[in-house]
Amino acid sequence: MHPIHDAAVRMALTPAALSALAPTSSARAAVSNLLEHQLADDALKLQAHLLQPGYAVAWVCGRARRHILDASDQQGLALAEAWLRDPLDTHRQQALDFAVSHRCATIGAWLAATAAWSAEDATRVQAAHAVVATLTRLAAIAPEGFVPARDACIRDALGLLDTVAPSP
Repeated sequence: MHPIHDAAVRMALTPAALSALAPTSSARAAVSNLLEHQLADDALKLQAHLLQPGYAVAWVCGRARRHILDASDQQGLALAEAWLRDPLDTHRQQALDFAVSHRCATIGAWLAATAAWSAEDATRVQAAHAVVATLTRLAAIAPEGFVPARDACIRDALGLLDTVAPSP
């Protein structure tokens, strides 16, 4: 199976998104194509899965820093950034403990979960879903409104997809 299509299936993209994905060797082209077809939710899911874990964590942390967060969300952000700076298992475990104790119910908990689950290949799909959950919640509190904030978020990170190895 083609790696981009495999990622699309793993992230449960809609049938419309699956049919809109043309055979391509570029992750960036695939996500851009979904945006052009007005399938931004699917584009976000695919982008979250295709990015290297460190880039995905940096992406959500950067987006979170643009918002006024409460103390708990700031703590989750700090834990994600600690793992990003130094991906030790102790930082991963602290992030995971925070996410679990907050039942992945807040932006900060999702930020921490993104870092915790990005540390292992076995939880890559979970990490991608955490990226989507974090960015969706951030878009929901954006002053410009959900759709413009979500779409800007996707477009801002398109260049990060250039780090994804071309598909065979």
